[in-house]
Amino acid sequence: MQQESTIYLRCGISYARLNGLFSDQGEIETPGGITITRISLRGDADLLYADAEVRGLYTGRATLECKPGYDPVAKKFTVSDIDIKLTDDNMFARFAGKMINNMLGDKLDAKIEELINSKFQQVLDEILGQLRTVELPKGGTLQFDTQSWQLSDLSTNTDGLSVVAALTGAAILEY
Repeated sequence: MQQESTIYLRCGISYARLNGLFSDQGEIETPGGITITRISLRGDADLLYADAEVRGLYTGRATLECKPGYDPVAKKFTVSDIDIKLTDDNMFARFAGKMINNMLGDKLDAKIEELINSKFQQVLDEILGQLRTVELPKGGTLQFDTQSWQLSDLSTNTDGLSVVAALTGAAILEY
């Protein structure tokens, strides 16, 4: 029997999967003359970290720390409270780090959101937009063809991003 249904699903998106997508990105131009040549994501219970190799105003390694979120109305990944830490521990690096945070913080917020959103959206479409067949315990199958989805929660952990998605679509339950 086929009918429109909503299924709530928690799914994880590993940092390894996201980082694999970033490796194909190439160089990323940001406002203020900084080019990101490589980026790698990691996280913990509260924060998302983007370890980056940069060149331009400052050349070296930097870690961008932020609080991730999700705007369900705009269907967009968001970042807030961004803090940029340069890995070099010399006077110039400390000065450059403060200058970058003060002058470019908001612009980098927007660029990082745009960059992560493009990859995040790609993974979500791949995961949530396909017909899924699930073998049920004690026999039977559930086939689900996703027609639309809405995220209601996003969190970070040491393995990746975790999202709760409400999938709406056609369901076929055979038992």
